[in-house]
Amino acid sequence: MARALRIEFPGAWYHVMNRGLGRRQIFQSDDNRQCFFDLLGETFQIFQIEIHAYSLMGNHYHLLIHTPLGGLGRAMRHLNGIYTQRFNKALKTDGPLFRGRYKALLVENEEYMTELVRYIHLNPVKAGICVDPKEHPWTSHIAYLQPQKKPSWLITHEVLSHFGSSERMAMMEMDKFVLEGVPEEFEETLKKQRVILGSKGFQEWVYENILGRQEKKDIPIRDQVRKSRVKPKQILNLVADAYDVRIIDLRKNRPGMENQARGMAVYLLRQFAGLSQEQIASWVNCPTGYTVATIQKRFKEKLAREKRLKKLTRELSHSISNYV
Repeated sequence: MARALRIEFPGAWYHVMNRGLGRRQIFQSDDNRQCFFDLLGETFQIFQIEIHAYSLMGNHYHLLIHTPLGGLGRAMRHLNGIYTQRFNKALKTDGPLFRGRYKALLVENEEYMTELVRYIHLNPVKAGICVDPKEHPWTSHIAYLQPQKKPSWLITHEVLSHFGSSERMAMMEMDKFVLEGVPEEFEETLKKQRVILGSKGFQEWVYENILGRQEKKDIPIRDQVRKSRVKPKQILNLVADAYDVRIIDLRKNRPGMENQARGMAVYLLRQFAGLSQEQIASWVNCPTGYTVATIQKRFKEKLAREKRLKKLTRELSHSISNYV
């Protein structure tokens, strides 16, 4: 069977999974799990990937990863390679730990993000380890609901922004959503997909715009994408000109009033500048990354409804692409 393609590009989302060789236990103790956690944090810092959900089981793990700057392959080689070395050293063993290349399913995040988080969080329940995912300390569900237990590298506000206008309400609604269980049709869809999980339109875009630039052999997309990124100030200037406002006005919070220019800036900064929500917050004067995620969600909802806004977004995106 041919190996699945590695599709890498800035801004991509992935469901990543790997198993132990011969279903070997890759986590034999909490010390092993803590070692893996430490490496996730290290990988987050070095390669600037974002981790939005995790579940560490006995013989495998699941991760939901976003790569604002691309480079999933390098990050995963570091994570799996260093963990194998440290595992072997701790247990006085040698040889490969994992069954081979990790599985990375490219995901259309707006369509499937919440379903994937639910699937990942319910993994220990499905395996009979616990009845409620909150009972499993090595799955991110408890970290979503109790921020004091959240690893510094775990990003929760983007997912939570789909569940409520306040963080407290979002936590309650997300917990309720997860406990409802994974729909059978989603499980079936997940089993069938080896490369891309997304709508027909998303799949066509990937094949035309990303895989169309690849040769038939498996060459990482990161080697074909220009590494320079547009500067945030350029995006803010472009949006301010389009809306005929000053940047200082674009950055204003207007309680009870919509600031569409600010929403556009948040959307374009996320798409083209490779910034995290926390970084965007400082550029558009938001108190938290959660606020940025909420603004982005509302803008995308409006973008799906309004043709004029779609046209303006396409025009600004085209202008920005000339900077990259």
